[in-house]
Amino acid sequence: MFRIGFWEWLASRREREVLKLYDQHIDEIAKVTNSVNNLLTAFRDGDKSLMENEWRIIFESERKADDIKRRIIRELSEEFVHPIDREELIRLILATDDIATFAKEASRMALLYNGKPPLDVAQVLLGIITRINESVMLIREAVSYLSIDKKKTLEISDKIERLEEEVDDLRHKGLSIILARCNETGIPNCLLLKDILEYLENSADKTEDVADELRSIAVFTS
Repeated sequence: MFRIGFWEWLASRREREVLKLYDQHIDEIAKVTNSVNNLLTAFRDGDKSLMENEWRIIFESERKADDIKRRIIRELSEEFVHPIDREELIRLILATDDIATFAKEASRMALLYNGKPPLDVAQVLLGIITRINESVMLIREAVSYLSIDKKKTLEISDKIERLEEEVDDLRHKGLSIILARCNETGIPNCLLLKDILEYLENSADKTEDVADELRSIAVFTS
C-alpha cells in the first residue's frame, strides 16, 4: 500500500512548525560543535580561561537543543502521524541531538586535563572536530534539499559519510600517539585524552547516523 512520506505530511501549518523547530535544533547543535572547536583550540594553547568561557556556551546551547528536541517529540505525540513516519523523524532528531551530547562530553574531559596536551594529539582532536563541524553544516544543507531535490540530499549524505571515514583514520592515528605518550603525560591525563578522542569519534559516528536517516527519508518518501 502506498504511504505518503512524512515530508509531504510536513506540508500543513502544524507540521511546518515541526520542521522549523528542527532547523532551530540544528542551529543549536552547530553552536555546540563550533564552541567545542574553540575550546579544543584553547586546550591546545593551554588557555584554561577561554576553555571555561566556551564551556558555558556549549552547556547552554546543548541545553537549548535538548529543549527543542523535547518540543518536537511533544508535537509529534499530539498530532496524527503514520507510526513509521514518526519513527523516522524521531530517529533523525535523536541522532542529531547525540552529535552535541558526545561533543559536549569531549569538552568536559578536556576541562579536567592537567596542563597542556601534546601538540600532535591536540592537532588530531582539532582535525576531528573540524570534520564534525563540516558535517553539521552539511546536515543543514541536506535537510534543505529534502523537499526539492532528493538526489542532492543523497549526494550530501555521501559527503558526510566520507568525513566520518576520515575521522576513523584520525582516531586510529590519535590513539597511537596518545598511548605512546602515556609516560610523558601521566596515566590520568593519558586516560582523559583517550576519552576525549572516543567522545569525538562517537559524535562523528552520529553524523553518519543522521546521514543514513536522511538517505532513508530521501529514498522511501515520494
